[in-house]
Amino acid sequence: MARIYRRFLDVALANKAVTTVISWGLTDREPWTNSSENRSKRTDGLPGRPLLFDAEYRPKPAYVAVTEALNAAPQR
Repeated sequence: MARIYRRFLDVALANKAVTTVISWGLTDREPWTNSSENRSKRTDGLPGRPLLFDAEYRPKPAYVAVTEALNAAPQR
């Protein structure tokens, strides 16, 4: 997952028109992707893991990937 975050941001941030990146949530404690209304549940039945911090607020590899991509992005 971290590799996907990094690749996406590297491509997006290479475009100087991109000035904002939005994340829908921060931790896995109560992500919207695990809500009962979410229709895109994982096929393996496990909870989604799309966010940057785990349920105990510890950074996940995706956090490192996003931080590195933002630091490597051209200045706006």
